[in-house]
Amino acid sequence: MDSNKQPTNAPTNAPVENPADKPAEAPQSKAKKVWSIIGNVLLWIFVAFSVVVTVLAFMSNSNSDGVPTIGGKVISPVLTPSMEPTIKKGDILLSQKLFYDTSKNKFYLESDKNQEVTLEAGDIISFKADLDGNNTPEINTHRIVEVIVDEAGFVSYKTQGDNNTAEDAYTVYPSDVISVSNLNREIKAITDKDRTSLAEGTVIKFEKDIDNDGTAEEHYHIITEVVRGNDTVTAYKTKSIEKSSITGLEVSPAEITATVSENISSIPVLGNVISFLMQPTGFFICIVIPLILFFLFEIIMFVRKVIEVKNADKKQITAEDEELIKKRAIEEYIRSQNEAAAKATDDQNNNDQNDQT
Repeated sequence: MDSNKQPTNAPTNAPVENPADKPAEAPQSKAKKVWSIIGNVLLWIFVAFSVVVTVLAFMSNSNSDGVPTIGGKVISPVLTPSMEPTIKKGDILLSQKLFYDTSKNKFYLESDKNQEVTLEAGDIISFKADLDGNNTPEINTHRIVEVIVDEAGFVSYKTQGDNNTAEDAYTVYPSDVISVSNLNREIKAITDKDRTSLAEGTVIKFEKDIDNDGTAEEHYHIITEVVRGNDTVTAYKTKSIEKSSITGLEVSPAEITATVSENISSIPVLGNVISFLMQPTGFFICIVIPLILFFLFEIIMFVRKVIEVKNADKKQITAEDEELIKKRAIEEYIRSQNEAAAKATDDQNNNDQNDQT
C-alpha cells in the first residue's frame, strides 16, 4: 500500500466562513431616527386629540342640552363677539353645570346637588334660546341684567351681551338655563396705583350720584373703554351689568372703590376649531378619515414586523455565501471524480494480478 496515499474519507480544507468578513450593516442616520420619533409623537398626539373630540361629540349628542359635560363642567365654544371683552370669540368656555329642581324651583350645582345656587344680575349664564327664529334652540351665553319675579313667585331672567347695546328680546326661564360661568366672583379692594391701570372688560364697583339726587349710590359696571389724556388715564367709559338705561357713563379713577374678579375659565383660540370638528362634516374630514389612515398604517407596519420576526431565523444568502457554496460544490465534485478514478485504477490492478496468477 502506498504510504503517501491520503484516505478517501479525509476532510477537505474548505474555507470557513468568518462572520467578521461580512460587511457591517449600514447604521440608520441620526436625523432619520429623530424625524421618525417626532413623527410618531405627533401621530399619537393627534390620536389623543381625536379621542378627546370624539368623546366631546358623543357627550354633546347624548344629553338633552346638546353640550358636552365633564366633571360638572360644560365645555362650549364661543362663536360670536357678543360678550367681548369679557369672553373672546373663538374661546372655549368652561362653565359650571346647573341642575334645576322643578319641585323646589331652585338651582343646584350638577357636581354637588346639595349646593344651592341663586342666580342674580351680573351672572353670566349659558342657556337655550331660538336665536334664528327657526324653532330650533341654540346655545347662547349672556349676562343676566334683570331678575324678574312674578306674583306667583316664579323667576325669569332678562339677558344682554356685554358687547351689545340692547338687552335680548327674549326672556330666559329656569328650564332654559344650562350653566353659569362667573359663580365664584370676588370683590377686591383697589389701590391708588391700580385705579389708573384697569383694562377693558374689568368689572368695577364705584360710588356715584347717577340720579342727581345728592346721594352717591353703589354701582357695578363693566369697563368698555379707557379714556386717556396726555398718556394718563382720566376716566373709564362703563356699562351697567344690571338693567339700566344709562350707557357710556364715565367713571373717574378716584370714584372706583373695588374691582370684581369674575374667575371665568376659558381656553383661548380653540373654540372655532372644536366647533367645526364637532359638526358631522368637520368630524368626518378631520377625525374619521385621518384615524382610518393611521390605523391602516399601523396594521401594515405590524404585519411587516411580524414577517421580519418570522424570517429572523432564516439564513439570508448573500453574494459571498453563494460564491462559497459554488466553490464547495466544485471541490466536492472534483474530489468525488478523483475517488472514482482511484477506485477504477485499484480495480484494474487487482484484475491484472489475478490474471498473472
